[in-house]
Amino acid sequence: MLDGTLRQADTAIIHLESPIFSGYLECLCVASPICDVIIGNVPGVKDVSASVLATGETEDELVNAVTTRAQARAQGRAPKPLIAPVLTELQVSVADMERLQKESSDLARSFEQARTGEVTSSGKDATVSFELKRGLLHGVYRLTTGDETKQLVVPESLRKGALGLAHESVMAGHLGVSK
Repeated sequence: MLDGTLRQADTAIIHLESPIFSGYLECLCVASPICDVIIGNVPGVKDVSASVLATGETEDELVNAVTTRAQARAQGRAPKPLIAPVLTELQVSVADMERLQKESSDLARSFEQARTGEVTSSGKDATVSFELKRGLLHGVYRLTTGDETKQLVVPESLRKGALGLAHESVMAGHLGVSK
């Protein structure tokens, strides 16, 4: 990580179009990032000084989003620690999630569907069912193509925080009122 810590993260292949790189990249998917994209030492990244020469921009007009650890060391500075927001209301144990799901009165029907194995249609090409896995309620969305998406069902008491995390973080891709 930028702050020097080691963590596990999922990866995704994305297509990026930017002034210094265009193409496909394998990226780390991190929780609570501080910016949309950080491009490190990646083959095909345009040399910033070459970009300045090509565009005619002066050094004063150039803005870097980040300073790499190597750049900071070369300048004799220690890298700044990564500060990412922590959403404490979403930090629940598995036992707490199980309890909160069972206490959420609006999930009673979903628990019943999981118990009976009931499957309902969703549009023309999909079905929805529920299942209990290790005591936790999951929704299962299946397309007729065989593709399947399983999601943990969020109890009512945690929904506002979960929606905020999904829609308001830097990586959410939500444009809000600036659409």
